[in-house]
Amino acid sequence: MRLFTIGFTKKKAREFFGLLSDSGATALVDTRLRNRSQLAGFAKRDDLEFFLSEICDMHYRQELLLTPTEQALRDYQHGAVSWEQYAAEYARLLEGRQVEAVLSPADFNEAVFLCSEASPDRCHRRLAAEYLTSVFPTGHAIGLALDDGTELLIHIGIDTVGMKGDGFETLVKTGDTVVAGTPLIRFDVDKIRAAGLSPITPVIVLSNENATVAFD
Repeated sequence: MRLFTIGFTKKKAREFFGLLSDSGATALVDTRLRNRSQLAGFAKRDDLEFFLSEICDMHYRQELLLTPTEQALRDYQHGAVSWEQYAAEYARLLEGRQVEAVLSPADFNEAVFLCSEASPDRCHRRLAAEYLTSVFPTGHAIGLALDDGTELLIHIGIDTVGMKGDGFETLVKTGDTVVAGTPLIRFDVDKIRAAGLSPITPVIVLSNENATVAFD
């Protein structure tokens, strides 16, 4: 499963469609809750579907299972909750919807997740991509739920989802109890580098804004 993400704000149409064309992706998955506003310009839903077909030869679809709730989005945009709280709520939403049981990796292979934010750093499209790569069996990411309720996502390498599991072996399965020192994933760092990718491994705290990660 190979996933990309993109936002349309702060981009001119030429740059936006150029990036999509250059990505080699075959489909755009709209994760926006509101996608019909005139303020969306060239990214307004019906117009976007036409442009994607004509300019990029890409399919368009909206995936409602990946959209945030109206209340959660409003609370975050109005400053009622922090980004960390919003991200944790969104992760719980995806879990509650059991998206991994309804959707499959084939639904998203060579796909681009769209939202409005220019950067993925604080956008739910990134959270959706990370969640799906953690629950689908590509072997390059794993999620942990700690005893205090904190949830972690360990992502081996940068953009390694495109390796489609080659060089990765998951050593535990969903529901296993692990302790410090339990091997989780075996991976081939030479294959990662040979693919032109970085083996840097982010550890992301999903559900506890006060948590810190320390490495011994």
